[in-house]
Amino acid sequence: MASSPLRLIRFGSLRKSGTIIAIAVAVVACVLTLLGNPLDGGWFILRGRVIDQYGAPVPNAVVSGEIAKRVWVPFLLEIDAATNSGFGLEGRFEKLTNAAGDFSAWGFGDRIGVSFSAAGYISFERGDYDTDLYSAKRLRDLPTPVVYHIWKLSGPQPLIQSEVHVVGDGRTHWLDLRQGRTVDGPEHADLSVELHATPEHPSSGQFGWAYHLQAVGGGFARTNDLYRFLAPPSGYQPSIMYESPAARKGVKIPTDHYYLRSRNGAMYCELDMAWKPEDGVVDVSYRVNPGGSRILEPGLEKRP
Repeated sequence: MASSPLRLIRFGSLRKSGTIIAIAVAVVACVLTLLGNPLDGGWFILRGRVIDQYGAPVPNAVVSGEIAKRVWVPFLLEIDAATNSGFGLEGRFEKLTNAAGDFSAWGFGDRIGVSFSAAGYISFERGDYDTDLYSAKRLRDLPTPVVYHIWKLSGPQPLIQSEVHVVGDGRTHWLDLRQGRTVDGPEHADLSVELHATPEHPSSGQFGWAYHLQAVGGGFARTNDLYRFLAPPSGYQPSIMYESPAARKGVKIPTDHYYLRSRNGAMYCELDMAWKPEDGVVDVSYRVNPGGSRILEPGLEKRP
């Protein structure tokens, strides 16, 4: 009987140690929840710089941010569609750039997104980053500072903005961009468009297509610029021909972007060519500066 109290003391010590361990585990779990698991991300610091198209810093630009947490049980938590279907919105923040265009943001979250705005500027720039170690676009892999570009406006321009729908029937279609219509020939046209689409192959389900663009008194310059607001002074070619390899229906074809100089340099334009060969059409949307300026900034657009 003398050994019973000893066994009780040992059991009590073990129970007390187990309680301490459980409390410690709970505290660590809470800390990791708040701070983020260092293996999975969570804590982030983003240092950025906002500049214009000339490389000059943009002071007092508004940096708007969204912080999202990864959602593992979507039906129990609210999902914010503006972030991502697999992430729930955790919070928002705003920062102002300093005189050098710099800003810093920090916090907790699995994903961060930032966008920019400033009076007298246009911004399409946005950054979306993950904070974990396994993402393809990790915040920790970015340079310091991350440089973001926004466009400084030079003043309203008397632009013409419109769209023209062209049927891909293999014929040459002449487009008058000032009037926003097709015309009979090159005399009053700015460019011509030909779209050829071969019928779908009965066994493979594939079809082929090709297009030919020709400028009247000018040329084309392909561009992937984020801000297509200033046509280049040179580098134009008078025509563009493209023949696509066979593709299946439903394959998304990227929109082609061009600068166009026409009427012997009296008119500059930004063209967006949305090809839909399986439907046999191309949609041409554009902004034209009829005054001869290369500036294509939005502001005073009118329709023909």
